[in-house]
Amino acid sequence: MRRILVISVDVDDDFGRVGIKTPILGRDNVIQAAVEFGIRKPEDSDLNAAFAAVQIADSLKSKTMDTEVAIVTGSPKGGVEADMEVRRQVQEVLKQYPADGIVIVTDGPEDEKIIPIIQDLAPIISTRRVIVEQSKNLEQTYMLFSKMIRKAIEEERFSKYTLGIPGLMILVFSLLSLSGLVAYTIPILSTLLGLFMVIKGFGIDEAVSNWWKSNPISLAATLISATSFLIALVLAYLTVNQYGGINVRSVSALITNALPYFSISVAVLIIAKMVDKIKEKDVTLWRDAVVLASLAAATVVLVKVGSILASLPPNVSYGEMARRILESDVPRTLVYAVLSVIGLAGAMVLMERWVIEREEDEQRRPEQA
Repeated sequence: MRRILVISVDVDDDFGRVGIKTPILGRDNVIQAAVEFGIRKPEDSDLNAAFAAVQIADSLKSKTMDTEVAIVTGSPKGGVEADMEVRRQVQEVLKQYPADGIVIVTDGPEDEKIIPIIQDLAPIISTRRVIVEQSKNLEQTYMLFSKMIRKAIEEERFSKYTLGIPGLMILVFSLLSLSGLVAYTIPILSTLLGLFMVIKGFGIDEAVSNWWKSNPISLAATLISATSFLIALVLAYLTVNQYGGINVRSVSALITNALPYFSISVAVLIIAKMVDKIKEKDVTLWRDAVVLASLAAATVVLVKVGSILASLPPNVSYGEMARRILESDVPRTLVYAVLSVIGLAGAMVLMERWVIEREEDEQRRPEQA
């Protein structure tokens, strides 16, 4: 005898909002839950979907086919969290009633999106969308429209679009008006709207969320690095414009003003990589430490060179420039920096060899025993 499970799917968890726990399995239990739900939210279409599931289960029951009915729900937050919750509840129901096939009953296309998520749990042999009949008079149209507005305001997965985005636009317009920058309203709002469309269209928000969950240190380091790099670019652009192109003064200002931010941008990424290696107990950590030390040394030397260039006249010759640099403490600082990096690298190489040899000895001891 074939076993068919008829499931009423409520992705946005309207049943849970009124305190009804799910999943619900069994004809009597489903009817009781539907009645309780109907008393509290008689206008909700999920009520019709639940009774439609009972009706389908009754019509399929025969001598060669055993049927059961269930209600599963997702999450008010929607998205991935709701899909995962629906899948978990379907798995729980199938443990109690192993079915040969599933019939999905929904009240709209939004709930039907879960079909690919659960189709590997049991064969889906049919789907049915329940459409509630509405009379065409003005009063019924008004009631339906008010229900849609209330749903758009109260449910989080809709309210962030129906309230959040318009609210942000109104806030930006108000701030620009108070600042006397109303002329920039359309460009700024267009930029914000375009940015939102790009983020949602390419799934950048979900990618960043997954990145934060898997490696928050890397994400934070990337954001800090990108910000520092952007500051370096802005300073470089402003400096070149201020000095009218590339000359001795602009180069010295670039080195002293923009270079430190660029170095910080690179250093943050190196430090994040070092933290990951520390967590993984990777002995090659020293290589990143040497790169970081080299970056710091190069930055210090170049900033000293920039300070010397800033004290020279704009029409100075290359020979005079080289002479002033060589007579300063830059060569001595460069030698100290190179020796320090070489010494650090040598010490780290010896330490890595010692660690590797120690691990090899520990692996050989059980084999010899």
